[in-house]
Amino acid sequence: MIRTERLIIEPLEAAMQQHVDWLNNQDLMRFSEQRHVQHSLQSQQLYVSLNESLNIRTDDIETVGTLTIHRDVNNNTVDLGIMIGVAFGGRGFGTEAFTAISDWLISDRFFRKVEAGCMLHNLPMVKIMAASGFVLEGRRAQHFILEKQPTKAAAQLSDMLYFGKFLASKKRIHRYEAPPAPLPL
Repeated sequence: MIRTERLIIEPLEAAMQQHVDWLNNQDLMRFSEQRHVQHSLQSQQLYVSLNESLNIRTDDIETVGTLTIHRDVNNNTVDLGIMIGVAFGGRGFGTEAFTAISDWLISDRFFRKVEAGCMLHNLPMVKIMAASGFVLEGRRAQHFILEKQPTKAAAQLSDMLYFGKFLASKKRIHRYEAPPAPLPL
């Protein structure tokens, strides 16, 4: 369990039905690939059995969101995802939880890097990552179809943004640096 000024981050099991309801909310999932899937309590119980999922709640036990953690032990990295309920957006809960869990994963769990990604159009998530100390690492142009249209040319597209937060907090990626020239053979 992780405690912040306003939040408690703990295993998801107690809030599983709320999590499923949010995953099936098309408005909440409009910038997530989860919008293409119909979720059930059974599908999420299977998912949670294979992945680390956490509940974000207030002291008065009100669930405000969830976190997912995918570990890559071979590379000593972790991919982090977050979902904040519609009724709780804009109050700083996402930034508070994302900062707390990413700092904890880097400092206490010995991961060298926490990764996260989102659609360019998902401005709340971009703001959360920036405020949590993540830096933009890369971008995939026109990777997602936001809304399907009668023709492919008319589809509304969004870039995929990749962010990272590093163990060496002073290490920041501001621009691309070319590797040294190869040695002559």
